[in-house]
Amino acid sequence: LFTVKQDIKLLEQKAVPYWAKHIKYCLEKHKVSPDTISYVLPHVSSMFFYYELLKELELRNIDLGEDKWFTNLTWVGNMGSASIFVALEELMRTKPLRKGDEILLLVPESGRFSYGTALLKVV
Repeated sequence: LFTVKQDIKLLEQKAVPYWAKHIKYCLEKHKVSPDTISYVLPHVSSMFFYYELLKELELRNIDLGEDKWFTNLTWVGNMGSASIFVALEELMRTKPLRKGDEILLLVPESGRFSYGTALLKVV
């Protein structure tokens, strides 16, 4: 029997710290203050990684305030690459977005430890 599976321990040890490092780099490179961000939409495969990312950001003094975070993972589930779009659509439908609000999208690709980060502005 040959089984291919992802080593979740490697993800726990490496993916979240690298992800937090990437977020810090992006914010600094583009001179984005966490204070200006209205909502944070992290795509995570489980709530374990949601809380681990919060802890890692806190360790790095990146205050993205959990009160700004929005996820629908617990009632929609992980939909792979569609997850961030489904979460963004639900955010737009259920939250009072105002002109100028900034929405930070955080999307990891754990298989290769690569990360996508986008900052959207409501117009």
